Amino acid sequence: MLDFLNRLAQKSRIYLDYAALTPPDIRVSREIAQTVQRHFANPSAIHADGVHARRALSEARARVARTLNAHADEILFVATGTEANNLAIFGLFKKLVMPKTLGGYGLKPSDLHCLVSEIEHTSVLESMRHLSEVGVTVEHLSIDATGSVDVAELRKKLRPNTFLVSVMSVNNEIGTVQPIDEVAKAVRKARKENVLAGMIARDTNALSQVLFPLFHCDASQSPLYAKLSTTQLGADLITLDSHKVCGPRSVGVLWVRRGIELMPIMYGGGQERGVRSGTENVPGAVGMAKALELAEGLREREVARLTELRNYFILHAQEKLAKKTPHVQLFLNGSSDIDSQHQSPHIVSVSFQPTDVGAPPIDHEFLLLKLDARGVACSTKSACLRDEDESYVIRALRRAQAAAIAAGILSAASVPRTPHALRFSFGRWTTKRDIDRAIIALVESLRSI
Repeated sequence: MLDFLNRLAQKSRIYLDYAALTPPDIRVSREIAQTVQRHFANPSAIHADGVHARRALSEARARVARTLNAHADEILFVATGTEANNLAIFGLFKKLVMPKTLGGYGLKPSDLHCLVSEIEHTSVLESMRHLSEVGVTVEHLSIDATGSVDVAELRKKLRPNTFLVSVMSVNNEIGTVQPIDEVAKAVRKARKENVLAGMIARDTNALSQVLFPLFHCDASQSPLYAKLSTTQLGADLITLDSHKVCGPRSVGVLWVRRGIELMPIMYGGGQERGVRSGTENVPGAVGMAKALELAEGLREREVARLTELRNYFILHAQEKLAKKTPHVQLFLNGSSDIDSQHQSPHIVSVSFQPTDVGAPPIDHEFLLLKLDARGVACSTKSACLRDEDESYVIRALRRAQAAAIAAGILSAASVPRTPHALRFSFGRWTTKRDIDRAIIALVESLRSI
């Protein structure tokens, strides 16, 4: 019955854009509706209604903490994943550069160094770009031909003054699962070495005295498909976004490991332990807690089901295109192994190009519009890239593939020439019938171009 209600609004269209926005689960919507009616008061108020709202917020915080194997006082509710990323980066940066008289460490921006993967979400990359503009040295970590971060490069680039490393868990465009455990180990090792060096030098002003570098992980794409235990992940700060896990919009979480101090990036009433001011979104927090609990309970079944659907989509799309449109070739972006453990089960990024080298390239944006007209919703790049005509993730992937070809690791025939791609992403209510209909629409659209 619940699946029927959840799919009722989608019956005439095929939604394959779950990596951008997941439809809220009806069970989440029900709990939000109840909270709106029961706990509408400001949780900062001291009257009885405010106390009830504050209790509901505290319970939601504890529920999120249990799901993450964390402490409740480590959970900060924010409005979006973008805000969580900004708070992690700028909140930490402000703590380091603020004068000691104002509670900071009094360091200069030019004394600081950051490492970030070149295919992070735009909210991370743009934040890092701003840090570089004010004097911080920001270096990017390259990816290999499957979209995976080079951990060996990370180890080489870590410095004594590196204060932050930011690597996402799953790329939102190509679905590559990053080696987060290896990144975490490299960061922890560097932190121990920094502490030891600081103790030997007895340098009380050294960055090492405040236990850096720290590891920030944007895990927004992970909760539905991977266990998110803070102890297993090994990060120091973790970003989550409610609308990626079948929860409500405009709610996010930043998990901050105990002992790490952030400074606020906006000011007001001092809510969320003084770090994130603004009247709390109690129904949203409750809804996110419910969404994460559902994800925890459904994960094993959903991973198996979506892995099967993803493989079915790839194999049948290749088969149908070979029969119906032999003049068009399909390429996978990311891992070419459909059973790879390094690929999230819910994202498939594909590129199309004519088999005839002299033929004009296929316009992927026009292809998307053709699919949309046939009732299939997918994407060409992250929805956050409104002003760019191509994806920087695919651009970085092509550079890595070109390097692999030059090194003799890949053959040129296995890599598309086009810098464009389509992303199909599956979710809780995607069915095999949806996949069949989407493949038919894809074949018809390519035949008509």
